[in-house]
Amino acid sequence: MVVMDLTLPAENASALIRRVRHSIPISTPLWICPLKGSKIRQPLATHGHHSGLMMNIGVYGRVCDSEGRRYSKELEEFTAAHGGRKMLYSQNFYTENEFWGRAGHPWDQGAMFDEGGYHRLRQRLGADKVLPDLFSKVCEAGRAPPPQQQKLIKRLGDAVARLML
Repeated sequence: MVVMDLTLPAENASALIRRVRHSIPISTPLWICPLKGSKIRQPLATHGHHSGLMMNIGVYGRVCDSEGRRYSKELEEFTAAHGGRKMLYSQNFYTENEFWGRAGHPWDQGAMFDEGGYHRLRQRLGADKVLPDLFSKVCEAGRAPPPQQQKLIKRLGDAVARLML
């Protein structure tokens, strides 16, 4: 499956549409919706980093070759390289460096999220001590259990297997 909404500057939307139609074996129609950019920076909005006309392109459907994860990752990279952002409601395959726009990734021109500002706000509100951060909540790579928890899960699994044998 590929399920995602991608928001790009209008001048780059046709390149994304061509990419989807020529590279992804999906038979469902695309959602295409114009969005007005914002004169005021809105760091968590997909259209809040651009003041001009934006286009939201929704790609939803089953792919015929079971490569949905690969296609999703390719579209994330393509969107970032073309000045866009992805809505985070669906599966996200960003690495932590990609997500925060650290050096060497397409977000260098304007990170998807302001990592420093985000973490300062979390700290000021006390959220850093009690809630997972945005990357951990929305990205597959951020959801891996910590090493101590992985060891516990393995030990529990081994114990259950011994009981069943």
